[in-house]
Amino acid sequence: MTTTNMRTAIRRRPVAGAVLVLGGLLTAVAQPVGHLLGEKTRLMVLVDAFQYRWGWWCAAAVLLGAGCWLAIERFRLRVTAACLFGAAALALLLFRLTLFGFFTGDWEVTRRLNAPDGVDRSVRVEEGLAVIDTIWRVSVIDGSGPGARHYPVAFFNGDSADDGLAEVVWDGPDALRFVLGEGEVITVRLDPETGRPEREVERPESP
Repeated sequence: MTTTNMRTAIRRRPVAGAVLVLGGLLTAVAQPVGHLLGEKTRLMVLVDAFQYRWGWWCAAAVLLGAGCWLAIERFRLRVTAACLFGAAALALLLFRLTLFGFFTGDWEVTRRLNAPDGVDRSVRVEEGLAVIDTIWRVSVIDGSGPGARHYPVAFFNGDSADDGLAEVVWDGPDALRFVLGEGEVITVRLDPETGRPEREVERPESP
């Protein structure tokens, strides 16, 4: 009886391994597809879930490594596959802990202001670092819950005092006012129905 159970378990291992490998491949594909859908639909739940690749790639490496371990019968090949995918997952984790902020800004939400007059809309300010300079990105969140829409509205790089963000305030429910480091004021109007900004501000402007 014990021998029969062991044989059954051994036969099931390649099937389980194939399922894990498929899951790893789907995980790797899910991030760019989800990111694209987030950009197209502006659904905040998709934008936040798929904006960073590293977590999805790390999960894919773990699933692929576990799947190959189960699916491959030769011990040496199993060990090699597990080591390769384990090294890939470890490299991604180290990237997240050491260099992630250097390349992406490692954003942190520092302010969130609700629109006046009871409008279901808010502005979100995130801060990060680009090497040594403080950077800001500002977005409008229209609505709440799973159907909330996310619209980028401004990006500021504080490598000079002129372009640093000092303050952002609502100028009524359909407009935002940005005050820069040297006192310059920029106003961006929003669509009253959707909250989509009429333009995106970038300082300094791209050449």
